[in-house]
Amino acid sequence: MLLLQLLRYPCLLRGWLAPPPCLLALPPVSYSAITHLSHRGQIDPTDTLGFQSMDTRHRAGAFERDCCFGTTSNMDFFMDNLVLFGSIGMFTVVYFYGYFFIFNRLWKGRYRYEAASCGMSLTHGTVVAVLCCYEIFSKEWVLDAPNTPFQDKIMEYSMAYFIVDMLNLAFTAPDDYLFIIHHIGTLSYMISCRYFIHHGAVSVMCCIAGGEVTSPVQNIWTLAKLAKDASQKAKQLFISISPYFTVYFSIVRGGFGPYLTWTLGKFYLRGHADNIMPRWLAWCWMFKLAFAIVASMLWVKDLWLALFSRTKPQGPVQVKSD
Repeated sequence: MLLLQLLRYPCLLRGWLAPPPCLLALPPVSYSAITHLSHRGQIDPTDTLGFQSMDTRHRAGAFERDCCFGTTSNMDFFMDNLVLFGSIGMFTVVYFYGYFFIFNRLWKGRYRYEAASCGMSLTHGTVVAVLCCYEIFSKEWVLDAPNTPFQDKIMEYSMAYFIVDMLNLAFTAPDDYLFIIHHIGTLSYMISCRYFIHHGAVSVMCCIAGGEVTSPVQNIWTLAKLAKDASQKAKQLFISISPYFTVYFSIVRGGFGPYLTWTLGKFYLRGHADNIMPRWLAWCWMFKLAFAIVASMLWVKDLWLALFSRTKPQGPVQVKSD
């Protein structure tokens, strides 16, 4: 038992366990650290060997603590991203609750998956649209500002939805390439902002607001469209809401979307954010936004064509005489 404890906690061999050779070969810390410690009277800045030995002892102590207690990086990452992991669980529950308990008697097959996804999208879009609109209207648009903790949590909440919905699309609609590419582009945009450059969350808030402010109406319209062949009330709702949804969607995606893309592109592509992000990443961001705008314009066109086809008056019915 004593041997097992010594193998598990090598720091118990304090008098026998020497620092590994890699620690002895590490270079000393920076000159600023030497100056800081010398001002505090802890070391003589001219005593290089003494400082190196102290630095080695410090690194050996860190190694010893890691051996005793283990690293906490994984736990720290989990605690820092509680909203992300918690939201993934929440959206998964919302999806399966809708699939098994709400839409189980209405549809079978792909329509049922799509309806469950709409319920999840409604939960995500309504909340995140309000939060992002609050962020962009209550603060100045500083596009290269550091992310605030609240903005990070909004991105985590939104990333969780896109992760769950992308898994849903991969299993239930793998041929829906446009939506899958959209989800991948949106996720990579937010991941790079949240975890790599830690700046530019205002641009993400604007994009989410522009994309999700239509979500409540869009999901109701989609559910009514799915049910219009089976329910007369759903058909009436679909017909009555279609003109308003088409106009509303066209204004947001056809008006605010291009304006936002132009504003962000003018800032990032001219190098105003080169101090926080590489230029190639700025080009990637703008390419994704441009792709989203083109896809939105195509859908706006389809919405108007479908609306005109439904409102087009029918010709007189010819009755054959005997």
